[in-house]
Amino acid sequence: MTRTKQTIGGHYQFLRSLGKGNFGQTYLAEDLHAKKRKVVVKQFCFVCNSQSTLNKAKELFEREAEVLYELSNDLQNNQVPHFIGFFEENQEFYLVEEFIEGRTLKEELAEKIRLPEDEVVDLLKDILAILKEINEKRIIHRDIKPDNIIIRANNGKPTLIDFGAVKEIARVVNTQFQAKQTIIYTPGYSPLEQLQGSAKFNSDIYALGITALEALTGLEPEKLKDDTGKVIWSNQIKVSDRLVEILQKMVDEDYRSRYQSAEDVLADLGELKKLQNTLMLAPKNYLLVQIIHKTVLQPTSIIPQWLKFPILLLIVIGIFGSTSFFGMRQLLMPLENNSSIPQPKQQKIIPKETSPKASNLPNKNNQNQENINPCPPILAPGESCQTTIKYKQH
Repeated sequence: MTRTKQTIGGHYQFLRSLGKGNFGQTYLAEDLHAKKRKVVVKQFCFVCNSQSTLNKAKELFEREAEVLYELSNDLQNNQVPHFIGFFEENQEFYLVEEFIEGRTLKEELAEKIRLPEDEVVDLLKDILAILKEINEKRIIHRDIKPDNIIIRANNGKPTLIDFGAVKEIARVVNTQFQAKQTIIYTPGYSPLEQLQGSAKFNSDIYALGITALEALTGLEPEKLKDDTGKVIWSNQIKVSDRLVEILQKMVDEDYRSRYQSAEDVLADLGELKKLQNTLMLAPKNYLLVQIIHKTVLQPTSIIPQWLKFPILLLIVIGIFGSTSFFGMRQLLMPLENNSSIPQPKQQKIIPKETSPKASNLPNKNNQNQENINPCPPILAPGESCQTTIKYKQH
């Protein structure tokens, strides 16, 4: 025979257990009235034989549930699970809220070991924005730790879960009606005043600071503290000095020296973010000014970019060639004007006697020609010989 799954509230059917604590258990369930939408059901139960005690617990439960309902509707960007409903059945109380698809920060750190500084700063800002809202509604979470921060699968945003309305009810009820006071905390993440049963609004700031240190170092809280419980971590990580100062103030053991509100931490983180952006953008802004100076203040060239290099090369070659040509010409001109090549000596010419009618005389072979003073067989150097021709008279 197949065992029927437990159904509470008439339409919430349990699928499996998600966890168990001192004051109840958490289940993953299906809402049969909403196309089997998955929801989280938190069951709160305590042993009580007094009807007056049960009535007081119910009153506290309803009041805290209404605050969570308003909180889930007021906060933006799904920073907390959407509150669906609450009811009492068989002297047990149930809280129903949205089931968030994603992984806890604890699971993320198990895979990545640690997160970079900028991601941790963003994480702090997101969670502090939630704390700011819940503190204004006089709510203290009391159990901030990596297990209670879910990174949504759809947008990567952190969501703070397990606000502990049921835990707060249990604390108040047990304090009022039982001899032994119940203290709500997680070892390593809770400050001294919370361990002593007197949680403050900035007790959540301490727990968030320890969570941030674990994300930065990959070390669990007990490895970040000395034997006295004081946090010593500055030698475990390398981050900006300003972030070190902020985290030191968040995890100060004395709540009076700690940040007094989430808003104060957000203000300092905002200044840190501006400083980081200034350092990152300064070189880019400088380059931008240079580009504007070149493109706006200088005249626009009509020569295409791909032609500029060949044209420049041709101009350089032309200038170099012209300079070389005229330079060589200047070097050769003195050689042409002051040449040392010897010129041939002019020969001494013996004048010849010609008659006025020489141009009209017959050929040298004419029989009427008579050679007079023939050239000697040997001439002196530099002399030439011309014969004088006389013509016979007829």
